Amino acid sequence: MVEIGQHKTNAEYVILGGASGEQALKDVREGKYRRDPVVVKRESLRTHFDVPKRGFSQPRIRKYPADRVKFVQALHDQGYGVEDILEKGAYMNLTRSEVARYMSGHRPRSPRG
Repeated sequence: MVEIGQHKTNAEYVILGGASGEQALKDVREGKYRRDPVVVKRESLRTHFDVPKRGFSQPRIRKYPADRVKFVQALHDQGYGVEDILEKGAYMNLTRSEVARYMSGHRPRSPRG
């Protein structure tokens, strides 16, 4: 005899004798008497993923126009501030953030002689 708990308060009993007992054992192995049946989806061993064929684009390296950078750096080296550079370079449509970026940018070293 085997107790099969299908509900918390209401247990069922199966007698394991004869053909009906064999069938009950088979049902237990297959999960028929589970309280919360588990559904298992079988997938083939060969799983297919759709991989996009398009490559990733290269990141754009933003290069600043050399004439604008040289203009700002030259005025900065002469002692002009941001507001003065904006005033003198009004025809170039420079922005305040652009001037600040160019002022703090890397400058090539001049050869020492």
